[in-house]
Amino acid sequence: MNYSLVAVRAITLHQPWAWAVACGLKLVENRPWLPPAVVRPPFPLVIHAGRHFDSNAAAWLRDNRLPDDPEQPARGDLVYGAVTAVCRVARVATHVDHVTDYFGRGTDQGRFFFGPFGWLLADLHELPEPIPCRGFQRVWRLPPMEQRHAEVLDKLIAGDIDEAAL
Repeated sequence: MNYSLVAVRAITLHQPWAWAVACGLKLVENRPWLPPAVVRPPFPLVIHAGRHFDSNAAAWLRDNRLPDDPEQPARGDLVYGAVTAVCRVARVATHVDHVTDYFGRGTDQGRFFFGPFGWLLADLHELPEPIPCRGFQRVWRLPPMEQRHAEVLDKLIAGDIDEAAL
């Protein structure tokens, strides 16, 4: 896929939810609506960290932290107003059992399902450096960006890159 030729879509998440998705901790994104066709397989979905901090989400993540979970960064250490990851919406769950069926019974992703629609995320790639960008509500079209950023997104979306080499 060539980013410059595809209308890539993004979704803005408040922090620390954007961090939790980008680092792979949370692979369920809850919405009151189904994902539009433009972000269903095989199309990518870009994760954008919004400019807002949700203190209730931060408290929930702290209270529900498991021993192997990454440590949540301090509020001031989080990225705001930037694209942070690329993934795909693999499936949509309407019940916590759908989450555990998809990810496996031994995973803890079910704790992130709040419904009514849980977008199950796959093929997640955190960007090596955040790409500053204005966000919007709902699913939105990623604007044109500098060529170097577009090339990184192209490679991540196509899966043609070793992230450690970036």
